[in-house]
Amino acid sequence: MRGIMIENIADNFLNFDLKDLVPLIDGENYYWRMLDFYAHGSSDPAFDLQEFERQALTLENGLAMTWDEVGNLGLKVGQTIDCLLIGDRKEGNLKRCNTEEEQYMASEIVLELIDGGCWEIRAKDPAIIERIVRHFDGNAKFKISEI
Repeated sequence: MRGIMIENIADNFLNFDLKDLVPLIDGENYYWRMLDFYAHGSSDPAFDLQEFERQALTLENGLAMTWDEVGNLGLKVGQTIDCLLIGDRKEGNLKRCNTEEEQYMASEIVLELIDGGCWEIRAKDPAIIERIVRHFDGNAKFKISEI
């Protein structure tokens, strides 16, 4: 599994969010589970952000989502602070693991935002990582490093 970390160079907060990552990943052919999520603000008054956060964190294997739902979530929230989203082409592989290392090995894709400061993105398909690197590479605002 190949992984990268994307962080801002100058600012204490990231200038991009989940909504900016979604178009870079061809996620329609994967099953998705949100294992952790914390965000500020919702543009949709019918969306109960606190309930979504609670379910993601407390359901045994996280909250099942389609890729469209992930994209819509990214558009609904003002700023994502924490996110742990796992994806796999086999739904049975999507489970909450005891350690980070187990989690990385169990899923084909792991998108993790840590305290609003950096995204760690891991994928078994190197094309996913390469597409993300191409998008952010050369932008002086971001530092990309292998993990």
